Amino acid sequence: MATSMTSSLVRRGFRLASSSALLFRHRQSPLRMSPISCSSSCSIFGVQTAGVPSSLRVNPSAFFASSAAPKSGDASLKKVLESEIQVAEEDVEDAQDESALPKNFPFTIIDNPGDQTITLKRQFGSENVEVSVFMEVGEGEDEGDDQGEKDDDATGDEEDSRDLSNISLVVTIEKGKGPALEFCCSLNSNEINIDSLTLKSPEVSDDQSPYEGPEFTDLDENLQTEFYNFLDRRGIKPSLTEFLQDYMIKKEEREYVTWLKNMKEFIEK
Repeated sequence: MATSMTSSLVRRGFRLASSSALLFRHRQSPLRMSPISCSSSCSIFGVQTAGVPSSLRVNPSAFFASSAAPKSGDASLKKVLESEIQVAEEDVEDAQDESALPKNFPFTIIDNPGDQTITLKRQFGSENVEVSVFMEVGEGEDEGDDQGEKDDDATGDEEDSRDLSNISLVVTIEKGKGPALEFCCSLNSNEINIDSLTLKSPEVSDDQSPYEGPEFTDLDENLQTEFYNFLDRRGIKPSLTEFLQDYMIKKEEREYVTWLKNMKEFIEK
């Protein structure tokens, strides 16, 4: 028993001696901790930097100055944002009012600020008709830039046609809880073009690939005509194109002003 206790004490003493040696060597490191002073061998946070290459030393004044740099540097960005907001607000016309709606306009307009799209809704007999309208901002501009000075002679009608080509519609027609008929359309001049149509069933899961029919342009011409008449009776007709163009351009202008103001508010925080 005495021998076992003696061995245990010897091992414990050896571990303590080893730990003290390691601690002693650590304290002899070239970077020695000491109270902060203004001596040449002490530069930052009380760490002795004698013998440390100058390229590895940190300038405290530069460290603290960098924390104040963003605010002063952002003043120029804030000024440009304020100028752009002023210009954009001058371009925004009065909000669309009821008098500007087409005669006998059958839809209710849902326009949520911040959304890129608007939604038109109506009841047609027992059907729920919903039209999602969105405009791809910036589309078609590169083509105009490539033409250079030739575009200077473009007529207003040609410019309107280019704007209309950026407006797309998704028309969904539902009859109760069954399948929904969906049309994907685009605007061109004073026409609405059907790009595709499909009958969507709520019972089809995401991992299924149901047959969606042929390309719309491959259908018999008489059948294509009747689908256009089908949409026309529900209010999706050529007379809608001019209204949608005007409305979506004004909406884009309003959303741009809001976007600029949100950016300015963030920069000022």
